[in-house]
Amino acid sequence: MKKTSVIFCLSKHPDLGIWPEAFWINYLDEHEMSFKYEKAMPDEVENEAEYIKEGVKICELLNPVSLHKKFAPKVKMHPIEWVVKIKAEKSATSELLEDYFGNNLHRLLTILKDKKIGYRHKMDQHPGLQLKSISNQELDIVFHFERLPANTRYYIQITNNEEVKLHENVTLLNNSPCYVLHNETIYPVKKPLKGKKLIPFFRKPYIQIGIENEEKYYTTYIANTLKVFPCKLINIPLEKEYPKPEFKLVLTEDIRNGNPLLKLDIFYNKLKINHSHKSDFNVEVNENVVKNGFTFTYRDKPIEQKAIDLLVSTGLQQTIDDFHFSIENEKLLDKYLEFLQDHKTLLHENEIGIDANWNGMIYQTGKPQIKSKIEHKKEDWFDVQISIQIGKFDIPFYMLKRHIKDNNRQYILPDSTVFLIPEEWMAAFKDLDRFGKKNEDEFLIKNIHLQWFNQNSKIGNFLTFDKEKTKQIFNAEIEKTELPLNWQTKLRPYQLKGYEWLCHLHKHEHGGILADDMGLGKTIQMLAFIKKTKQELTENNEKKTIAVENESNVQLSLFDTPIQQKKHFTALVILPTSLLFNWVDEIEKFCPDINYSIYNSSKKTQNSSNWKKFNLILTSYGLFRNNIDLFREYPFDMVIADESHYFKNPNAKIFMSLSLLKAKRRYAITGTPVENGLSDLWSQLSFVNPGILGSFKSFKESFIYPIEKLNCQSTKEKLQTIIRPFILRRKKQEVAKDLPELTEKVIFCEMSETQNELYEEEKSRYRNMLLSNISGDDSKAGNFNFHVLEGLNKLRLIANHPQMTFSEYEGDSGKFNAVIDTLDTLTQEGHKVLIFSQFVKHLELFKAVANERNYEFSWLTGATKDRQKQVEQFQKEENRKLFFISLKAGGVGLNLTAADYVLMLDPWWNPAAEEQALNRAHRIGRKNKVMVFRFITKDSIEEKIRKMQINKKLLSADFSGSSNPIKQLDKETISELFN
Repeated sequence: MKKTSVIFCLSKHPDLGIWPEAFWINYLDEHEMSFKYEKAMPDEVENEAEYIKEGVKICELLNPVSLHKKFAPKVKMHPIEWVVKIKAEKSATSELLEDYFGNNLHRLLTILKDKKIGYRHKMDQHPGLQLKSISNQELDIVFHFERLPANTRYYIQITNNEEVKLHENVTLLNNSPCYVLHNETIYPVKKPLKGKKLIPFFRKPYIQIGIENEEKYYTTYIANTLKVFPCKLINIPLEKEYPKPEFKLVLTEDIRNGNPLLKLDIFYNKLKINHSHKSDFNVEVNENVVKNGFTFTYRDKPIEQKAIDLLVSTGLQQTIDDFHFSIENEKLLDKYLEFLQDHKTLLHENEIGIDANWNGMIYQTGKPQIKSKIEHKKEDWFDVQISIQIGKFDIPFYMLKRHIKDNNRQYILPDSTVFLIPEEWMAAFKDLDRFGKKNEDEFLIKNIHLQWFNQNSKIGNFLTFDKEKTKQIFNAEIEKTELPLNWQTKLRPYQLKGYEWLCHLHKHEHGGILADDMGLGKTIQMLAFIKKTKQELTENNEKKTIAVENESNVQLSLFDTPIQQKKHFTALVILPTSLLFNWVDEIEKFCPDINYSIYNSSKKTQNSSNWKKFNLILTSYGLFRNNIDLFREYPFDMVIADESHYFKNPNAKIFMSLSLLKAKRRYAITGTPVENGLSDLWSQLSFVNPGILGSFKSFKESFIYPIEKLNCQSTKEKLQTIIRPFILRRKKQEVAKDLPELTEKVIFCEMSETQNELYEEEKSRYRNMLLSNISGDDSKAGNFNFHVLEGLNKLRLIANHPQMTFSEYEGDSGKFNAVIDTLDTLTQEGHKVLIFSQFVKHLELFKAVANERNYEFSWLTGATKDRQKQVEQFQKEENRKLFFISLKAGGVGLNLTAADYVLMLDPWWNPAAEEQALNRAHRIGRKNKVMVFRFITKDSIEEKIRKMQINKKLLSADFSGSSNPIKQLDKETISELFN
């Protein structure tokens, strides 16, 4: 049979009642239907209109087989029998089934009504007969309650311009939402009536309530109906009153999520109105209701609205309904209590009371007072004595410690009332809690944190202590310190200051991070400090030896303390493998009297008992991590971690291993203490001075988020104050007078014609793909950022040479030609050149040309095994003019002072990586002036990146360097990059 159209029918089943079905039917001509039909299934209507597909799907959902499968798949019973059984029950399943059926039937009827296609009956007849309509007009409903001498009658009147008699030709189709069938037309009934209320009136015109049940019926059913539906009272008294409303703003709980809310309660005649009732009056049941009836207390909605408007004017936001309010983006009860305290006067002036009780707790609203005193306990610690006066109670600060740590501002007083710790106290005292510790009845704070207390006005306003003393401890000028005996090398002025700074920290028993720019001689400063520390220990040993000799003839009693043995100085240096020989060279050059040993598992030094023979134990990060059980047991006098950004990840095993070391002092060396974010800073400072920044969790909450996400200047200044004494960072430009001159030149390269065509084609493709979504809220979501980076990288590759991303490309490249010309000129003139690129593929293009022209060169990428050999050959072999280096492999731990030219082939976001590369050639102690050529493809992504590098430098200056490309790009910047 040819299927030509889908029709929808309401079939009447003898047991199931009304049931929706969909059928295929064939038209013999424009008006006449065939008598052949068959049921329409969802998989057969894929090519039909959406509303047809949706309607057929609903019919399928509501057939007995589908219902049985959904609600009782494990019940072995015929589907129709199961549905009939469940409909006859009063159970949770029957209610779920009724709601499910009713809501889906409502969806179907709405589709048919909206599409104006009507429906058909199938009462054991052809489904194509009896086309019926679905009305857009809802039936009005009025409840009638009539008091008679012997009883009360109740009936429901529904109208459609004229009264519809329920007991005459009316069929209930759906309970909720309510639909009825009247005179072959389906009508929706006005909400919130449920169809079951109509069923009694299908059999009789009214319901009669006997005298014995009237009291209960009036106080419950009639009273509740009056609140919801239009009603007509006949012979039942009704009074009307218009009292003045009273208001109270109450803390309550949001039933949707448990968060606090403010609720405006409104009272008329001491009776609180129900917020869910939208009627203009409140229904009160009078005493002896059958005789005296009801009272309608009419609401003064203009006055109610005035109170609502006042609350909205304070910044509150309406939620749930007009009478519930929230504070924007706030879920904490504390903020709601603060609101009530801050607006108490305003609310009182407008006759709005306050209920500050919540969940049975009573909150204090008085202003607390602080009493404080801080005494110097010993060199490292201060005793902080603070008490809080709250009414009649005097609470020691340490009793609030747990609340501050947990960010819980609610403190229960002895009388069970609740004191809300002020927000400004939380901000000020959280650092006390973060850095302090409870010791019996004392609350102790380390002296390394007092400089911040001295300069922070919030704590300064609350605490009383000797601020001048803290200045002496932390802000004293770094005293001049003589260089070690037999030190043969003259330190530059800034190197001498670095050496004295290290000695100053050591004297005050602190660790620190030497974070000078690459090439400024951090290793030599550290070696001078190590040698000085070793000599001071030796001097102390000699004094003790003299004392021992003077008392050598004294017989010790059983109770005397044995004379301490001579102490040997042993320090551990942990460093990248690539720096190992650099350290060895500098030790032998500057400190030949220092005994050192390179640790590896194949040597006898794997036994820590041998370490006391040496002043320095050198090992790589990898060996240290893998043998931590050995290193953690040895009591080193000092630990130095070179290139400390290697353990910038607080969760990395290497950082956790470092934290296990037993060492009196810890120091770190790095050129980039912060590469990706402030978390780098936490791990390194926590290594050199454990506890200085608190736990990583609190550091994230207190510093990382406010600074990196919110750019909070005050938090940034706070952090700088805390860390300033323990990080020494000098940039190259700060000590430029002591360094060889460095000249930089930008060479702009024009793309070749074919290169430019390919570049513009790819740029347009990515721009169309990315910028279409850039206005969305999720424009920085993971997938978007991935495609942005993908696009930027591809454009960079094309700007260098299209062959780097399109192997079939046969054209040339403007930059490639310019670089080759430059290399030819420099090699012919006898210069030594470093060629840096972030892309190994890029270097390989020039490597091929170098091989063709028989240029001798060195090569260093992440895959290079003989790094030291490549470096030594370039440094020592006169004919080896070129050194190709990938930025990633060459940014750390290389001395390449033989070069006098540096070519930077491709720029990127963080100029720090390029500057590190430059420092490979621009090292102290060399005589050559360095010329740097930066190759930038004109009108390309490279030129835009170079302009943006200035902003990256500003961020880097704040916390010693940072690089994280896409993280900080805004929409305008992304748009600019692809224009």
